[in-house]
Amino acid sequence: MTIRSKLLFLLMPTLTALVALIALFFYVNWSHEIINSFETRLQSVVVATAQSISSEEIEWITQNINTPELAKNPRYQQVRNKLVQLKQQLPIDNLYVIRIEPIKESDKISLKNASKHINKDNDTSDDDSGYKQVFLLDASNPQENLVYAPGEIDYSETEEHKIYFTRKPFVTQPYESRKTGERFLSAYAPIFNSNHEVVALLGADVSMAEIDQKLQHALLAIFLSTLFALTLVMATVFLIANRISKPVQQLNQAALDIAAGNYEANIQVDGPREIVELANTFNTMSECLVENISRLREGSIIRERMYGEFECALLLQYYMLQKTIEDFTNPHLQIRLTSVNFSNVQTGLLFKIEEQKDKLSMTLIEALDQGFEALFDLNKNSALPLEKLEDKPYIECQFQNDYTKLSYLTQKLNKPLVWSMKSQQFVVDSNQQFDLQNQDMVFLYNSGLIEQFETEEKITKWFSKVLRHFSEDGLDSIHVMLTNELNFLAKRENLRGNFQIISIQIKIPELT
Repeated sequence: MTIRSKLLFLLMPTLTALVALIALFFYVNWSHEIINSFETRLQSVVVATAQSISSEEIEWITQNINTPELAKNPRYQQVRNKLVQLKQQLPIDNLYVIRIEPIKESDKISLKNASKHINKDNDTSDDDSGYKQVFLLDASNPQENLVYAPGEIDYSETEEHKIYFTRKPFVTQPYESRKTGERFLSAYAPIFNSNHEVVALLGADVSMAEIDQKLQHALLAIFLSTLFALTLVMATVFLIANRISKPVQQLNQAALDIAAGNYEANIQVDGPREIVELANTFNTMSECLVENISRLREGSIIRERMYGEFECALLLQYYMLQKTIEDFTNPHLQIRLTSVNFSNVQTGLLFKIEEQKDKLSMTLIEALDQGFEALFDLNKNSALPLEKLEDKPYIECQFQNDYTKLSYLTQKLNKPLVWSMKSQQFVVDSNQQFDLQNQDMVFLYNSGLIEQFETEEKITKWFSKVLRHFSEDGLDSIHVMLTNELNFLAKRENLRGNFQIISIQIKIPELT
């Protein structure tokens, strides 16, 4: 990374964070100013409108609230039309007159969760449903909003009932309507009678969509200003970094000459004292390189040969074991390989799968010695029949075509382990043959596991500890847990071997 890049990398996040913090500060202040202006305007609207409403008409509506066909009464229509005209002249969404009353058990209103509680009998033991709004007048447009008839009730979603005690206008915080899901900002003002008693409340709502639009405009203005400031800062930092990086570029060009093999090149750089000292260090380094290069060449040849054999061994082992398992597809057999290596020197493994007309054969063969040559010899003789493998450890498993029986043949490797999903324990074989059921699991493993646990009893005990808890979760979970158990065992006992476990799960055709 160049000096210029480092300066940009170090300064740009700090300056960007500072500019973003300033932008956030302005946005928070502007948002408060916008909301406060809407609250002030809304409060002024409800106070002025409440004073223009006749308390006598409101008292008359209250007295006749239970009268049938009240909404069609000419006197009621006249009062409502006056309220509708006022609403049309005001920058609000809803205008209405309500009374706040305690909820009775007989009331049926919409509670918190509309999908569960609409028209459910109210439980007055709920502290959140203590008050209701009784609508006297609603100036809403039927084509735009729900219009409440006189006497209809709704859940009181804010604390407007306190106006009866404070006798002062009240502006709510933004809230979401439980009926429509729309967000509103509401204000309420008391309507007094001749005795200066609160007979009703005048309420007005403003949709938060208009406020949000104002906030979006403010956010866009702040974003554009921030983008301009960041562009200006980035250009300034780039110019400063460019002036500093020129001497370093001269030193970089001289260093490239040394990298090309011209170790006797003498670096001369004009610039700050630190850069001149660095150039002298490069000159000293080139002299040392001339002395050490011959010794490095001899050692590199040996290391390249060893590394090449190691890489070839890994690739060859992949194709002989893991690639065979990855390419195998059979709807009745699912295979997973668990491979944990604690040593760089590997003992080769070959896994062969042969599908015949009446059976399917799987053979795991292990090399006699460690290293690439033994692995290459194992791969070269992979096509030989088992009787010609001399002393190589192997295990051959044959599944019948209906996958209900498994027979095996083994040499120097332990017999396969068969886990019964039904009984949750390992199955005992009979004459080198197992009876299989649906979802049973078969496990093959190399000599590394045998050398570690020494006896088959200890191996089955170790497997059982995992399978009792995770066999029903499938081979993927078993693979993860076996890997974890081997890693834990390595930390506890300082293992140095390599462990390969092939897990097979059977899906019998008749039961699938």
